[in-house]
Amino acid sequence: WNFYGKTALSYLTKSKTALLLYNAVFVMIIVFGAIWNIEMLWEISDIFNFLMLSVNIYGLVYFSNLIKVGSDTIIDKRSRK
Repeated sequence: WNFYGKTALSYLTKSKTALLLYNAVFVMIIVFGAIWNIEMLWEISDIFNFLMLSVNIYGLVYFSNLIKVGSDTIIDKRSRK
């Protein structure tokens, strides 16, 4: 997961400082994951999964017209074959 996060962050920011901060936070999370109890880890995991879900649903709603046009184009191309 570290690789995917660093790749996305480098695409979005192009900042070496942000990548260094990301790596530091990632290592701290690994350390805390070894120390905390399992219930706390599952709660944190649920919170971050909800945050990812929220961003993705917002993106779907925001781009719904573009998604509809694209899917209609694909359906039309397939029906002509």
